[in-house]
Amino acid sequence: MDFLDIMLKPGQNAIAVKHEIEQMTAGSEHALVYTNVEFRTWIGSLVDKFFMLNYMQLVVAVIVAVVGIANTLIISVAERRREFGIIRAIGGYQRQIRKMVLLEAFSISVVGVLVGAVAALFNIQFLSRTVSTVLAGYDVPFIFPWLLVLETFPAVVAVSLLAGWIPARHAMKAPVIEAIGYE
Repeated sequence: MDFLDIMLKPGQNAIAVKHEIEQMTAGSEHALVYTNVEFRTWIGSLVDKFFMLNYMQLVVAVIVAVVGIANTLIISVAERRREFGIIRAIGGYQRQIRKMVLLEAFSISVVGVLVGAVAALFNIQFLSRTVSTVLAGYDVPFIFPWLLVLETFPAVVAVSLLAGWIPARHAMKAPVIEAIGYE
């Protein structure tokens, strides 16, 4: 893929020069001729389409994460049923058990944000260097969205706590006698 930049003198019509180049190369070369505005619009549309796919992946990832966290906590609560029964039998409160399960959900969200941020760091590095060079022919500056990570952290924690709410309620509502005699 070769690129040729043509600088026009002030006052020249870019559209007229574009048509002239297209006529000159019509029979011999397959040339895509863009004005600066058209090229920027084309690259912008490619980037927008790429990010639209990323946004769709993000929605799917959030749904999978919520289901995964809820599933993990449901299994954890089921496996620790006897433990919760013993805690309740020796005087533990239901709210303490709920806090334990929700703290586990919080821990999962913190680890998820940290691992996701590191993975995104490498992904953005790859995209800004390799893919932009292949698609556009030039490097895009590497800018990691630290502010976005910090802004989404509360949302991730909230979603994790919501996903853990039902397992936490289930854990704290288990009858003590039934939980102790579980095994």
